[in-house]
Amino acid sequence: MPSEYRLIFFDPGEIAKGAVEWKRAQGARVPDRKVVRMSIDRSNLGVTFHFAGGGDKAQPLVLKAEDVTAALLVYCRRTRIPLPMRAAKKLVQFDDQLAFMISMPSESDPPSLGVEYLGNAMR
Repeated sequence: MPSEYRLIFFDPGEIAKGAVEWKRAQGARVPDRKVVRMSIDRSNLGVTFHFAGGGDKAQPLVLKAEDVTAALLVYCRRTRIPLPMRAAKKLVQFDDQLAFMISMPSESDPPSLGVEYLGNAMR
């Protein structure tokens, strides 16, 4: 049986909404201001959210990749984006977008036949 891979892309507004809601549910104090900028650390997929200013400058919200993943899982559940329970979910980046790579490996045993690739055998 073949394996399946799927990508679910998130726009910055969805990521920000999920992250802010998740951090508040964790009991963290998050400014009650609009997120105006999101920056992604390409080396580790950490994300920093910058809030609109005011009289006092709001501290940015910084999340590690694991926290972003947790926040997006909660966001998917709340917005009813279906995610297979037994699938592996990995946070990945494509250009300037973050996505979940969902991998659903085959449930059957691996083939017991040897496979040999002969190059361009079909003519």
